[in-house]
Amino acid sequence: MRMRFRTCYLYVLPLAYEDILKLGISHDPLARAQAFSRRYYEFFDLSRSLLVEFDSRREAQARETELHRKLRDWNAVQPITVPGVAEGKTEWYRGAYAALLADISDDAASGYTVHAPALGWW
Repeated sequence: MRMRFRTCYLYVLPLAYEDILKLGISHDPLARAQAFSRRYYEFFDLSRSLLVEFDSRREAQARETELHRKLRDWNAVQPITVPGVAEGKTEWYRGAYAALLADISDDAASGYTVHAPALGWW
């Protein structure tokens, strides 16, 4: 039996050793991180990872869409080390970490639960 998650997370997963990050949403961010690499704990810099909790997928998706539009100028090609089956090819950004950190600070000020950094969550 699969566990049902109610909370939907907006996640920011910066790559280790490179100024590229993945922005997305998931009900299970750990499974999502593992989809990019079985060794996700080496692939991503989890000490700079961010999570924002939303009560519904719709709410998380609206925030994600808002951020994707705002970050258009930072859009980057998906790293070649990411398996094609992981999807999310257009949700990678170069040099956008500081901007996202500021936006996610606004989410915290608005009352959302924010894990910044989310290192202990993984």
